[in-house]
Amino acid sequence: MEWGKTMTRIFSFSPFRLDPLNVQLWEEGQRVPIRPKTLEVLLYLASNPNRLITKEELLHTIWAKTHVSESLPKDYIQELRRVLHDDPKSPQFIETVHGRGYRFIAPLSILEPERNEPHVAIATESTTPIYHQSPSLLVGRKSELAQLHTWFTKVQRGERCIVFVTGE
Repeated sequence: MEWGKTMTRIFSFSPFRLDPLNVQLWEEGQRVPIRPKTLEVLLYLASNPNRLITKEELLHTIWAKTHVSESLPKDYIQELRRVLHDDPKSPQFIETVHGRGYRFIAPLSILEPERNEPHVAIATESTTPIYHQSPSLLVGRKSELAQLHTWFTKVQRGERCIVFVTGE
């Protein structure tokens, strides 16, 4: 991929978050298994929202130095639709312009990491909030857990948040 600044951006389109730097797709805090080329196609579409991307452009960009079948983009778009739970008849994310190409149509937020700051992934596979691991350890803390969950959700959306937890 050679799309410059695109590689440092995090794309957020509910309920998904696309992290190209770490080559990961997240759905509501859970990592989604996706093949690298499929992720590249998604990244290219998300990098060009609401713009018609022709099949030829996808072939030239994603498979630039490889001889592949002209039907290959269609196969990857079908795979993306399965991953994103997107219905081609009433799409939320990827619209097909028959005979021409595809368009990324989802409302999109683009998050830029701060300069001079290392890029931090939104979550990792092993990151599971404690209230999902052992609810029996936290008796009588419903309002506190709800507040922590609210802050955790903000962090997952890319908002910065500092939380101090004190007490017994």
